[in-house]
Amino acid sequence: VLIMNPMMHHFQKNSIWKLVSSPNDKSIIGTKWIFKNKLDENSKVVHNKVRLEVIRILLSFATHHNMRLHQMDVKCTFLNGIISEKVFMKQPPNFESGTFPNRALYGLKQAPRAWYEKPSSFLMKNGFQRGKVDTTLFCKNYDSHFIIVQIYVDDITFGSTDDSLYGEFSELM
Repeated sequence: VLIMNPMMHHFQKNSIWKLVSSPNDKSIIGTKWIFKNKLDENSKVVHNKVRLEVIRILLSFATHHNMRLHQMDVKCTFLNGIISEKVFMKQPPNFESGTFPNRALYGLKQAPRAWYEKPSSFLMKNGFQRGKVDTTLFCKNYDSHFIIVQIYVDDITFGSTDDSLYGEFSELM
């Protein structure tokens, strides 16, 4: 239970759910704790093929334009996404205090889209243009320089043709 407390704290802090009665006409999503270890450099790493291809394109582009790439890792990624539909779930074992998620949760099919919409709309409101072929790529032009950003799950990778734009982008995020 101790290892689960920080996650439950994030749920409460971000108003992830509220307790409601279970409606008879709605299906209820079960809950369970999933424990997964991140692999280090010595373990076999499995990458999503789509991500691998997108990363290759971004790396080639950055190399061609002599750009340094930086990466940010977003904590509690899916908890930041707002879901638009009602989803009913069982309360997690040992934390029977709430149901009815207000925000996306890990494992919901709506979670990746809900999260993606948040940084995507934020970037576009701040002058970035979404890629037409790859919608995980965003670009913003400045006079003779530009910054390119890729969002993939909880990773934000970005590069620029002008080093001063790195700090500007980091502050923006």
